[in-house]
Amino acid sequence: MENGEHKQIKDIKIGDRVQVIDTYSGKITTDTVFMFLDRDTVAESFFYEIRTVDHKLIVTPRHLVYASRDKQTFTNIQPIYAKDITENSYLHIDNNGTISHQKVLSKRRVWKRGFYAPLTYAGTIIVNGVAASCYSLLSVHDLAHWAMYPMRILSSVPGMINSDVNGIHWYANILYEILWPVLPMFS
Repeated sequence: MENGEHKQIKDIKIGDRVQVIDTYSGKITTDTVFMFLDRDTVAESFFYEIRTVDHKLIVTPRHLVYASRDKQTFTNIQPIYAKDITENSYLHIDNNGTISHQKVLSKRRVWKRGFYAPLTYAGTIIVNGVAASCYSLLSVHDLAHWAMYPMRILSSVPGMINSDVNGIHWYANILYEILWPVLPMFS
């Protein structure tokens, strides 16, 4: 959170200020959660629990996470699916306000309840100290972020995006339905 407080992702609300990554500079800053792409408190599925020496991230297999095969600088990488992270990967992490990396020590499948996908204007978020995209399913972060541009604009109109509901946001669902035939090209 902006004030240094730690909150579980399930407790984040629209309007909260959270830590994010500026993808152009690689710097950690804060930004506003303006909607949820998905929030389902009862659905269950398998997730990956990915651990470094100092961090633990629990994430769906096709969620985009800033990770690399070697110690690349943040500005040289694109996020990858959590399913593609291995024990030889490096997660990009918050190291006292700057991006650093830590080697993945373990990755295992876990069964969990609840899907939470807050969306910030930056399209990124720091979760348990780990740099992540706000997006999943589409393997190209910049394309997903571009596709959400109308929602960033409409968020300035009160009541226009109505994302404080349980389930997949209507706009994200429409995009998914439209992109489903071509989604394999970006997977």
